[in-house]
Order: sequence, then C-alpha cells, then structure tokens
Amino acid sequence: YESLIKNVIPIINKPSQILNLKTITTYTEISSGSFFVPNDLHISKEGELKINPGVILYFASGKGIISYGKLTLAGEADNLIIITGNHWANISIFGESSKNSMIVNTIIEGGNSNIETPTYGETFKSWNNSSFGGNLYSENSHLILKNCIIFNGHADNGGGIFIYNSFINFENVLVFNNSAVKRTGGIEIWSPMYNSGKPSRIKNSFIVKNKGFLVGGISIDNGTIILDNLE
Repeated sequence: YESLIKNVIPIINKPSQILNLKTITTYTEISSGSFFVPNDLHISKEGELKINPGVILYFASGKGIISYGKLTLAGEADNLIIITGNHWANISIFGESSKNSMIVNTIIEGGNSNIETPTYGETFKSWNNSSFGGNLYSENSHLILKNCIIFNGHADNGGGIFIYNSFINFENVLVFNNSAVKRTGGIEIWSPMYNSGKPSRIKNSFIVKNKGFLVGGISIDNGTIILDNLE
C-alpha cells in the first residue's frame, strides 16, 4: 500500500479546469476530467450526485462535499476517483435521504474536516467547536465504502473517518497516516446502526500508521459492529 500511495501523490496537483457547481437538487453526474472546486458541493435532500471513474476533484481551502441526498463515487479498479485539495474540508454525509450512498475505488486524501459544517437549513448534531472526520464524516445515514484509500486526514476526532449513528459496510479499505489531536486517529465510530437486522461491518481492511491522542487505529463507542480480518 505504501508503494501505491507513492505513485498516487505525484498526480495530486491543482487542476486548471474549474468546476462551477454548487447546490445539486436533481440527478447530476460528473462524467470525466480533473477539476479545481472553489465552492462546497452541496447535495440537497432531493438531489443526487454521481462521480464517474477517473474524476479528480481538488477543493479550495475549507470546501468539500456536503451531502443530504444520495452520493455515489463509482470509481474502477484501474481508473480511480481522487478527492483532495489545499487544506480542504471533507466529505460529510447526513440524514435519511443520503442513505445508500456509496464510495467505491476512490482515494480521499488530505481532508481537514470543518469545525462548523454549513447546514444549508438542515439541523444535525452540534459538536461544540470540535472538528470530526478529517476525510469522511457520516451522521444518521447508511454508507458503503469499498476498495478505497483514506489517508493524510486530520481532525480533532476521527482523523481519517468519523461515523455517528450510521450503518456502515466497509470492505477492502486502507486507512493510513491520519491524525487526531483529541481522540482517535484512524476511524472513530459512535453508535453504529443495524440495517435490515444486520449490524455494521468492516471487513478485509488495513488501519495502519494513524496517530491519535487517545487511540491510533479505531475506536467504537456504544454499539455493535463486526470487525472481520483487520490489520
């Protein structure tokens, strides 16, 4: 995995093409290309965003994806999606309408969360001036994550990924070199949920070389989750 990351880092540069897309209220696809994204990509409850193989999104400082609707990142094994930026925020997924969001064959790199995520009129948990989920945050949702690399994220809590009150199904995920200054460096999970009677699960995944003030790799509070073949 370290050699794979070394091959990826040189292609993560700020693209010259600008993606002028802000609020998404209907089905929308980003089909191809490398883009600098100067604004948040806000997906409303009624909206749906699909990002196709090979797309690179490079976010401006403090910006990211804020999804209240369905989000699909559909990369391929030989044509990955890359989400990164210059001190960018993260991917945040919220609520009932975002359930069945899926991130596949994707690299998410260098996120820094947000102390105050823009709500766009929605109301979700207030975290009292702490940042959660350096690269990826999920709250009251269902999220599938497969064949992904989550690295170089930073937050107060959950430097790589923070999950709150959500059902998750993670498989073949590398969570690498993330950091947190208050709690867990890699993956922090609070109140994992069931879906159709099945508990949340993380399978065949690597959680390595993460650093946290209390826990380096993974922490789970107040719930049940199946951990199957983790390193």
